[in-house]
Amino acid sequence: MMAAGKKKPEDKNTDTLGSTRSMRSDAEEQIARSPKSSSDLKGQTSEQLIHELNVHQIELETQAEELQRTRVVLEELKDKYLDLYDFAPLGYIMLNDKALITEVNLTGATLLGANRNDILNHGLGRFIAPADLENWDRYFAKVRRHVKKQVCTLTLLRQDKTVFPARLEGVRTTGMDGTIAVRIAISDITDISDADKALRQSEDRFRQLFTRMPSAVAIYDCVDVGEDFIIKDFNAAAEKIEGIKKDDIIGKRVTQVFPGVRDFGIFAVFQRVWRTGQFEFFPSAIYRDERDPGTWRENWVYKLASGEVIAIYHDITERKRVEEALHESARYTRNLIEVSLDPLVTISPEGKITDVNAATERITGYTRNYLIGTDFSDYFTDPDKARKGYRKAFDEGIVEHYPLEIQHRDGKITPVMYNATIYRDDSGAIKGVFAAARDITERKQAEEALHQANKKLTLLSGITRHDINNQLSVLRGYLTILENKQPDPALTEYFQKLNTAAQRIANMIQFTKEYESIGINAPAWQDCRTLLATAAHEAPLGQVMVKNDLPAGEEVFADHPNSAGLTPTLSQCMGKDC
Repeated sequence: MMAAGKKKPEDKNTDTLGSTRSMRSDAEEQIARSPKSSSDLKGQTSEQLIHELNVHQIELETQAEELQRTRVVLEELKDKYLDLYDFAPLGYIMLNDKALITEVNLTGATLLGANRNDILNHGLGRFIAPADLENWDRYFAKVRRHVKKQVCTLTLLRQDKTVFPARLEGVRTTGMDGTIAVRIAISDITDISDADKALRQSEDRFRQLFTRMPSAVAIYDCVDVGEDFIIKDFNAAAEKIEGIKKDDIIGKRVTQVFPGVRDFGIFAVFQRVWRTGQFEFFPSAIYRDERDPGTWRENWVYKLASGEVIAIYHDITERKRVEEALHESARYTRNLIEVSLDPLVTISPEGKITDVNAATERITGYTRNYLIGTDFSDYFTDPDKARKGYRKAFDEGIVEHYPLEIQHRDGKITPVMYNATIYRDDSGAIKGVFAAARDITERKQAEEALHQANKKLTLLSGITRHDINNQLSVLRGYLTILENKQPDPALTEYFQKLNTAAQRIANMIQFTKEYESIGINAPAWQDCRTLLATAAHEAPLGQVMVKNDLPAGEEVFADHPNSAGLTPTLSQCMGKDC
């Protein structure tokens, strides 16, 4: 594309002919004004003169050809620079002293959204946004007053009324006739403006994050080649932790504000991070100085791309107190577990032992380290029963009074009664089973002793019942003989009462026999309606009717499988006329 105003090749030839005629006319005028003769030509023959003229003619023709070539080169350079001017990335505008546009390149016209010919001899102010007109007037006046380049940023208004931010660089020029003009280079800085806006927004977000984040943040600048650091910024959380105001410490040395920083150990971390650029975590430690009697701190130290060192830290004093309280509680709980006389064990869902106390070590003969990780059921005389026990705890959540026998490594067997329950983690998931065993050796021995005593008592009571029944049979026989020998009707009632009393004695003796089995057999649920019906059938009720209104399904947990407890009760009621 050719720049506007650029000449075509045929135009150049026409200009050359016109230029030649103009040069001839100028030469003739000069000859007319010059003297008619020259002393240099006197004394020369006509041939010499003709030769001299031919030489001059050739010289002139050579010079003319050289000039023509130079002119073509200059025209080409002119076209090239016109292209560079028109298509430069910046808009170039020439203004006169009244701010009227006298020249503008294509880029300038495009930036303003107008045709170049339509804006010539018009004021540039029409392309300035109304809000920036006063700024434009001041800027133009300043450019006219100063020789040096003047720069400003304005909002320009395109011909279609859209706006864009622009950077104007203007310089004053003075023509040979003293005329003042202003050259202005215009660049569209929309991208830069958008980037600046994004940067400001990012900085604002960073500032809000920096100010509001719960962690303490301090930013330092290195001075004295890493021998000290200047506090450059301090957020609100850091102010709260330290109990000082940011404005009181900004610009001060960290060793001045925090004199205990070297002994604390963080100062050496600052120096290493500043030298290497590598992040470091400074674990929890106690910071002390005259202002701070001692608080726990935890630090993360980084080096920014700007060379600044940033420390993000927390005051974890309260957390340390809680951790210590938890550790103390754990120690206390562990001590309670260890001093327990009952073997205690925790079991994983896979049936592996995860922890034991000292009592478990004693009852099994194995150390805690040995037991942990082994199968829980391996230490019982009946492993299958032990396995079923802890599986039941996982399935039902609890197991109570579950009898097992633990086998010591030396072969000794200890009877125990297990109670077990599941325990969960913080999320509520089942983590394992906690089982406690009670050594019931003494109880077993007591039960065996009681069993032997019961056997002896049963034997004694059996002999006694047998003797009493024998004597009762003799008594009832003599009553029968006496009743037959004394046929006095008045004594019949007395004989009946004596026989009834004898029968009751026999029933009571029978009851003691059945009562011996109470407490021996395992208790079971028994139907109350059935028990009462059986007792009513066995008791000597005579003419008395027993109405059994007990509903079916009502049960009592008793260790005797029959109605022995109810039969004598009904009999006694009959004897008392109840």
